[in-house]
Amino acid sequence: MTAALLAAAFLIGAALGAAHFLSLWWSVGLMRDGRTGLGVALQGLRFFTLAAALVVVAKLGASLLLAAAAGVLVARLALTRHYRRLA
Repeated sequence: MTAALLAAAFLIGAALGAAHFLSLWWSVGLMRDGRTGLGVALQGLRFFTLAAALVVVAKLGASLLLAAAAGVLVARLALTRHYRRLA
């Protein structure tokens, strides 16, 4: 596995993770405002999209999956720190 592929998998994972956790903020806001059905639908879409993307990456190899998962975790860390200050 080349370093370029691992870096690409990490960046893809970071982008997926950022989209996942940013949409979490949005869906919580929808539920808070009484639009529970839309918020729950967005939650399902979030989970399905992330899971499907990680399955595709997993089929390409374990090392790429680990790199993508690391990207998701880095995005989670960055966004939860950012939103913790806002909450």
